[in-house]
Amino acid sequence: LLTTDANRKKQSFHWSAIIDFPWEELCELWLNACNAFERGDPMPKLQFYQKRLAMMMDEELMLRHGVQLPRLVYDVKSDWADELYRFLTVDRQDEDKFWWTVRAWSNERTRRLGFGMCYGFAAIEEIRERFKVPKSRTLIDSGHLPKGDYGVYQACARYGWIALKGDKEASYVHLQWTGAGQSRIARKSLKSFAPTVRKDANIGKSGPSTFCLLVRFSKNAMNQAVEGLIKSGRWEEPAGQLDDKMEIEYNEQMAARIRKSGRNRRGETEVWYQEMPNDHARDLANEQCCAAMMTG
Repeated sequence: LLTTDANRKKQSFHWSAIIDFPWEELCELWLNACNAFERGDPMPKLQFYQKRLAMMMDEELMLRHGVQLPRLVYDVKSDWADELYRFLTVDRQDEDKFWWTVRAWSNERTRRLGFGMCYGFAAIEEIRERFKVPKSRTLIDSGHLPKGDYGVYQACARYGWIALKGDKEASYVHLQWTGAGQSRIARKSLKSFAPTVRKDANIGKSGPSTFCLLVRFSKNAMNQAVEGLIKSGRWEEPAGQLDDKMEIEYNEQMAARIRKSGRNRRGETEVWYQEMPNDHARDLANEQCCAAMMTG
């Protein structure tokens, strides 16, 4: 075939820097990138994958490659001697779809007992009964469709669950009264979740109101709590069945959040977490930490 300007094509090649780059310098670049990632700057690590290892990589894919959840061999159906509480947390999506997880908690560790997806409030109640979770320890996110006949508030009032709502606040003021009579003194304390309030489940209807309990919490604080438990090895996941479809889904959802940092207008360093579209398991993990903190 005669090569002409019309049919000539450019060819390019790429290879990993491990082949021809000094390993001592490469290791230093990698460790510096990992340290920057821990401080909330993902760019050096992302650039290392792209430019040094010649890999196709973006932030979401990098997270899926990097998440390491502590695994432990245990029977999710057997009793755990150290268990103090167990919670069912739920995240509502469109088309009446719900993601859910059940975790057991001790003073030091937490174990996952179940994770999945279902449809409808009745299915959530069936899961609660199957895992023997008390109604008052069943918590559901109310960010999507909170009010109305089929809203989260109405379901919480009907079944005895607690509604949750994450927001951008860093902390909330709690008052603790001491003393009696005129000598009573209010002491203020800051917590990562707000005092419990009552919410009306109805939308502009006359007649008797239906109420449920709502707790707001700091999304940033709970993200940090989950990250701390994972890195310390106290966030335990069942070993085995890692090729199961739902287990793969769980791992991807837990990895779909990235820690970032920067400076605000006052020159202070702030840390936040960038959310990905498919991060429902991480939302459920935040709700689990909120429930654990509420029980002390």
